Amino acid sequence: AEDGSDYTIKFGGTVYNFGSNDQSDISLNAVITFNGTEVYNETVTSSDLLEAGDSVDIFLPDFAPTSWAEGYYHLEYTASTPNTDDDPQDNTITSDFVISPSDFSYASIDETTFAPKSSGGSRPIDGSGNPIPYYSQCVNFMSPKASKLAPVSLTFTAMKGSAATNTSMEGEPLMISMYSYDDQFTTIEDAGFANPISSFYELLNTSFDVLEDTSSVTMTANFNPSEIFALDDNQRYLFCVTTFNTEVYFGTDPDKDYNGNLGLYLQPMFPVEAGQGSFNPNGFGPETVPGISVTFIPAEQVSLAKEEMNITMKAYPSPASEELNINFNNYDVNSVELINTVGQTVLTQSVKNNANSTALNVSGLDNGMYIVRVSLTNGMKH
Repeated sequence: AEDGSDYTIKFGGTVYNFGSNDQSDISLNAVITFNGTEVYNETVTSSDLLEAGDSVDIFLPDFAPTSWAEGYYHLEYTASTPNTDDDPQDNTITSDFVISPSDFSYASIDETTFAPKSSGGSRPIDGSGNPIPYYSQCVNFMSPKASKLAPVSLTFTAMKGSAATNTSMEGEPLMISMYSYDDQFTTIEDAGFANPISSFYELLNTSFDVLEDTSSVTMTANFNPSEIFALDDNQRYLFCVTTFNTEVYFGTDPDKDYNGNLGLYLQPMFPVEAGQGSFNPNGFGPETVPGISVTFIPAEQVSLAKEEMNITMKAYPSPASEELNINFNNYDVNSVELINTVGQTVLTQSVKNNANSTALNVSGLDNGMYIVRVSLTNGMKH
């Protein structure tokens, strides 16, 4: 999205009257700040009488800026009434959001790491209360601008409970997938909305083993670069992460609740696959939000990503305790980064022009698995 015509955010809230007296002239205010600057401040007053024990929906003007600035937006809603409020402490809530150049997520986003938040986990059980071995947690994605995008990876949290036979996640096989969601319906109230999902097709699939014990730590898994492609406009897609172990859970965000969104937009959001090929489009409900994000690249970069896959270089020794040498194999390189399994850059080093190799001092790094990312002078990465 380049501006508000590409992507518009709608605002509104439900105000509840938990008191014993009817209320009138209920107002809802929303304020958005970005980098400390106020970019939106709107108030709407409802003409409806808010009876005791009832609620009223109040909708505010859309937020459609002339250009989108990437980053973290702080959104605060405040409900007010001209009458005496004996409990004003529950009149304000926050609902922050992020405008990202590459990532899509329903979960809250950490303001520092920009990774999806998650705490605890969920998984389905059968009618006898036993965990179902084949389990996928998914997020639904559809956009009229989807043809601008190509998916490259999923970020998520996986974990085991303290009572697991083996509490370590090291070596645990997981899988990420993308499906076309082909049931024909406009809203979940239409006859074409099926449960379980009746028509779907697997488009991407990558299996991998967790490299170290990253239980309850966010990890990123990549699709095969040779297989990625641009999406289609207005096509529903499912992005899923799968486990085959009854003791593995996927993290969820405890701070988000999409009941209001479900009632307004009437769209599936968080389907769950409980048993291979059996997708429940309602998932665990709109209040159980997967801690999953999908990373995209611009569609025009797909051919570049496939070309990057063919680049060959060598890093040695492995394991390394003092120095890690990288041979560039005659490619022109700008810089080298070392990235941990959480996706954080822990070391960056510039490279001299026409250098065919470099050495990284890794003596100060913690033991573990790392990824070497090399940036070439032509803009490619390896």
